[in-house]
Amino acid sequence: MRPSMLARALGLLTALSAAACARAPVPVPGGRDAPRAPAARAPAAAGATPASGEAGEAPAGARYFHGAAEGAFRVTYGGSGAAVAERVVAGGARLELAAGGRVVAAAWEAELWAAGEPLVGSLAIAPRLGGGFLHWSRGRAFRSRDFTGPLAEVALGGGARAVRGARNGLEGVVIFTDQGPRVLLAGEDRGRALGTPAIHDLAALDAARAVRLDVFGRAATTADGGRTWVDVGRRIGLAPRGIGVAPDALSLVTALGRVAILPDGGLGRPDGDLGAMGSPSGSFALRFAGAPPGREAWATAEITPLAAAVSAGALLPDGTALGVLRRGVVARVDARTGATRGPVADWLPDGLSCAPMRADDGLLFLCAWDDAERHGGYVLRSERGEAPRRERAFSGDGFFVADDGGALGFVGGCAAEERVVSDEERDRRFGEAVVHPTICVRRGPGVWVERAVPVGEGEELVAWAPRRDGSAVALLRGERGALPAPVGAPRGRDAGGVGIVRLGRALPGWYWTPPSRDGAGVLVDRRFRARDDGGVDGWVSSVEWSDPVGQASLGVTVARDGSVTPHALPPDPAGMVVTGDHGLLVTRRAELYETLDHGRTWRAAGRSPVPPSAFHGACSALGCALTGVVRLGWGAGEPSPAVAVGPPAGCWPRAASRPDAAPGAAAAACPAGIDRPPAPPASPGSPADLPVLSCAPVGLPGPLPGGEPDAGPGAERWSVSTPHGEPIEIVADAAAPARGALRAGALAPPGAMRPGGGAMRPGGGAMRPGGGTRPAGDDATIAPIRTHSALFRPPFDLRGEVVRLDATDLTLRGFRAAQRAAAVPLLAAGGEVAWLVLTEAGELLLGPGGARALPLFEPRRGPGDGVLGGASGLLLGPGRALVLGERRRRMALEEHTPEPLRPARIIGLEREELRGRRMALALGDDGAEGVMVLDGVAPETAGVAQLDPGGGTPGEVVALAPWATLTAASDARCRAMKGAWRAVVALDPAGALRLDRRAMPAISPGERGIARVRWGRERVCLEALNVAVGDARWRGEAIERAALVARWTAPRGQGRGESAPAGEGVLRTRGMMQRLTCTLGVRADGSDARVR
Repeated sequence: MRPSMLARALGLLTALSAAACARAPVPVPGGRDAPRAPAARAPAAAGATPASGEAGEAPAGARYFHGAAEGAFRVTYGGSGAAVAERVVAGGARLELAAGGRVVAAAWEAELWAAGEPLVGSLAIAPRLGGGFLHWSRGRAFRSRDFTGPLAEVALGGGARAVRGARNGLEGVVIFTDQGPRVLLAGEDRGRALGTPAIHDLAALDAARAVRLDVFGRAATTADGGRTWVDVGRRIGLAPRGIGVAPDALSLVTALGRVAILPDGGLGRPDGDLGAMGSPSGSFALRFAGAPPGREAWATAEITPLAAAVSAGALLPDGTALGVLRRGVVARVDARTGATRGPVADWLPDGLSCAPMRADDGLLFLCAWDDAERHGGYVLRSERGEAPRRERAFSGDGFFVADDGGALGFVGGCAAEERVVSDEERDRRFGEAVVHPTICVRRGPGVWVERAVPVGEGEELVAWAPRRDGSAVALLRGERGALPAPVGAPRGRDAGGVGIVRLGRALPGWYWTPPSRDGAGVLVDRRFRARDDGGVDGWVSSVEWSDPVGQASLGVTVARDGSVTPHALPPDPAGMVVTGDHGLLVTRRAELYETLDHGRTWRAAGRSPVPPSAFHGACSALGCALTGVVRLGWGAGEPSPAVAVGPPAGCWPRAASRPDAAPGAAAAACPAGIDRPPAPPASPGSPADLPVLSCAPVGLPGPLPGGEPDAGPGAERWSVSTPHGEPIEIVADAAAPARGALRAGALAPPGAMRPGGGAMRPGGGAMRPGGGTRPAGDDATIAPIRTHSALFRPPFDLRGEVVRLDATDLTLRGFRAAQRAAAVPLLAAGGEVAWLVLTEAGELLLGPGGARALPLFEPRRGPGDGVLGGASGLLLGPGRALVLGERRRRMALEEHTPEPLRPARIIGLEREELRGRRMALALGDDGAEGVMVLDGVAPETAGVAQLDPGGGTPGEVVALAPWATLTAASDARCRAMKGAWRAVVALDPAGALRLDRRAMPAISPGERGIARVRWGRERVCLEALNVAVGDARWRGEAIERAALVARWTAPRGQGRGESAPAGEGVLRTRGMMQRLTCTLGVRADGSDARVR
């Protein structure tokens, strides 16, 4: 759930709870200031016997079981004889399980839940690496000494914003982030950069044996602790998709199954397990031999047998309960122990979804087809738990209504006849269900009675509540805007076996939300129960639409006269699950409350082992099935989970220095050794270690040449976003010509340079690539009709002049489709930067020689999917662009040229696995092409792989210097550097540079920018910079967006020992331009901040 959505849900729940408490006449049992009410007993199914031992009573209190068939992350497995058989992360909670899946300890963090950052995985850290556990959410990482103990946050560093997972490495725990891997050494709480570049995954069994996978899909193994690595990918002839890890084994995941890595670093044969492909390389859960197959076998069912049985509450006289899984599988579960008993039966045909319920005369299975071509439903009956037989069929477009007392009806009538399904009925398979004015009510075995209610003009049928005697209650209300009933008119009456109740005044903030269909499965509405006095107990919703996210339910009693009495909720609710008479509610402080009487009263029931985000599922007389766990039974039970209400502490010295830190808090949270030595030194990338950019004004500001890009008053325009924040504007110069108005030869063919494609001069001529202008009358016989232009300022251009190129060919292929666009910077051999604009209608190459239309490289994808992570490309020549794209969802080289097109060449792993990783295509000093991989916002690890000139295959990755060595390109050391690679790299100015605020105190770095660099093994040479900044010089106004451009060039004849001259720069803002002189590593006061 997104944090914003979560916050809205919390606010809604709190406000509605307060409103309900203010209206309710009855105090809340179990509340903070309310007297405790006697515990209500769950209603027993007719004919049922106690489900436990000789005393004839069920175990006191509720028990929790692991109930996730999928989505749980298994951390350890100690075997059925161990005190803790398993440790898993499920539903955002850390759970320790005994044999059979019973939860014996649990922990979760309220602060992480409220922030939308629940834990998703954990790792048992090897003893040689410090021991304890490492846990991660989608954006943060933590350590703990014990699995369910207090957490201490780990500083990832490197500008990481997302965490993929973690593994035990050779020297420390390797945490894999969107910015590359980070290493956490024993005794430290801050991640460091992994020394080897371009690594995507790495795992070690011990201090000697390990396997790694790079971003290009190449696997290597070591048996000597990393001193030597052997490339093993070519030995199997298959492209590895990921790494498989077991406590005592390593393997590679391929298209033919897992390939074992032998103790000497060699490879075995593929095991043929094609199911291994279902686990992407981003799955960091270990595979445990001998782990119980029960939950694994239900992975395709999306629900465990225990969860299915508890959701249905179909208890048999022998103390077992039945649950229906997918594909017609019926499982039998011991209601006392939660264990699966006896064989699993395939009683039901595939495609028929069924929900069992308890009735006076046995078990009923309420069924409906998943297929949208068939409607209606079936009721099957089993007297003693044997295979059911059909009792009744329905052909109407309806759904079932039932209560926990055995009453049942089908909303849609008793008709059972063949008919054709209409398109309108197919559309109703999703969304709100239609409450029909007829209902077929069950009165006994095989006996069904049809009831109907007249719905007058201005009235709406809200719901049906069936009774076991064959009668029913219909709830009606006036439609919005309808006139109220006359004063004194009866609001409740009986007609033909139907008790008609017209609802009175609505409750503010609560809604009679209709039931919702999800397109598959049987729909059984259990929200309403008919009372003996003619009224109805029911649940109303906090939202008008059928959406379980952030939805609260309030128990109400509707009297025969239509008056509605609300029943107050416990204080501070954060999540809840209600079904029929039963419900479970959790507060923001993990306090549990339960109801057994349709929300009329709530009682305290201990603490929740899972966060409120896990409160989705269903309840019955047997308990509640939540996300990740199943609660079997009612009342306060075990375990008593550890719930951290405040934020996780930091390790020493941060936790110890907090004024509110409890004595020993840091020692309890941090693994051994972390709370004793001093914190490690700041890693590169921290603000104190970033290269310093100091720019000082020169002279007075002047007007920006050409001002802001202007398309004229009322002209249609849209913007194409760029990596450095200055958009490319597509503007309309003239109305598009009507169909047939274009004469032959008026439009240039795709891939041809359009006349007039250069930068426009005031006189109407166009700039020729070689200089000068072409008269407006040239080529008059083939002059095209120009309708749109692309306006932009070339990157790294200090003049700031707007270039205007012809974009007609792009927009004529589909104007609306062309508005959804992305722009890729392309580096030319001479250092110039061109743009490849990708749209759904076509492609446009904006280069030094003008605009050139290209055909779509891949028509079936969107423009944002065409480039991997916004990586820059190369301009190979006129009309030829090389970019990093994707083929079959894997990283590939794409050469965008005029037809015929060359197919993309796969060179790496799946695109989703590499999302967020910084890459760029680069040109070597010798003219070679390569792929540069950068780890971190201020890259501490960088590497480049040269592309084979023939096949484009990446070669060995060569390590490059870290970003901390950034040096002005005008420095003599940069001119002397050999074997470097030039590229345009995207950067986050706030995370990669530190602006000298003494030189320009009102200028702050933004979040977007590009740099042209020569990257070598010794240092990074900065040639040009174009970044977004914030300008706060205008007091009383908001910070304005601005652009800072700087260039460094070395004068000819500069000596090797001479210092680098200052670079030239400009600050463009508010239609003005301020000239600058910029130095790298030197502050305004002359002090040296360079990294040498």
